Amino acid sequence: MTSPTVGLNAIVTALKAMPALVTLLGEDPTRIVAYADSRQGLGTAVNEMPIPSLLVTYDQTDLSSRGLGPWDHYYSIYVRMVAGTTFAEFLLAIMNGEPNGDGVKFYNGDVDAAFDGVSVQRAGRESDADGTEFFRLVLILTDKSL
Repeated sequence: MTSPTVGLNAIVTALKAMPALVTLLGEDPTRIVAYADSRQGLGTAVNEMPIPSLLVTYDQTDLSSRGLGPWDHYYSIYVRMVAGTTFAEFLLAIMNGEPNGDGVKFYNGDVDAAFDGVSVQRAGRESDADGTEFFRLVLILTDKSL
């Protein structure tokens, strides 16, 4: 099994290479970060995200739905945005982004050779117990190794 951290870092790198997405973040790619587990917890990290920004997390690993085959690694992209922008703008900038500049869109491409292409599980609005709203995009990377 490939370390899920490889996928996490590959997703962050791919997102930072998308010009339209970086534009929505005020031309600042440092506003796209990987979440590092901490005692504060993910909820605190999401609440403390600068606006606008993206926080990418590794969530879990499951045996692939293909049976005894490879592992599926689940990741989330949390989006906090300034007033006047929409989640649809961020979603389009991510899904249609071409991180390698080769015409292959994020949702059709490979972020790392260790994984099959990006699979999107869901995207939508969420809120935490404090009422802080954010958007979350859930991705799956299927490990090519057994």
